[in-house]
Amino acid sequence: METSIERKPIVINGQGLIGSWISLGAIFAERSVAVAFGVSKDSQVELSSVLEGALELADTSQQSTLRVLKKSLRRLTTYGLDLTEIGEQAALAVVHTVRGTGHDAIDFASRTASALATPVRPQPHGVS
Repeated sequence: METSIERKPIVINGQGLIGSWISLGAIFAERSVAVAFGVSKDSQVELSSVLEGALELADTSQQSTLRVLKKSLRRLTTYGLDLTEIGEQAALAVVHTVRGTGHDAIDFASRTASALATPVRPQPHGVS
């Protein structure tokens, strides 16, 4: 089984040092999650193929029992892949939430720093 790997360019524009670190950390976490779950899916499919091959060999002597086992194996493999997919989506949701929270914190800090750095001009007496 050959899987092509799609590489996306990393683009960090004008986010400053901390913003870049947060973005790069989130990208790293996102890609790590995708790779880990991809390896898990590939392993499950390969294991299923090996077990199905072993069951095919034994199929000549125990037809009906092994048919039930093969169907159960397919169902369990599908179930395992579904659980892996759900786990991947949950992990990615956490990564995306952390990324969004980091960007919001940076925006808030930037606005606060700008507000604090802007000098307040005193009003002349008698002018409202």
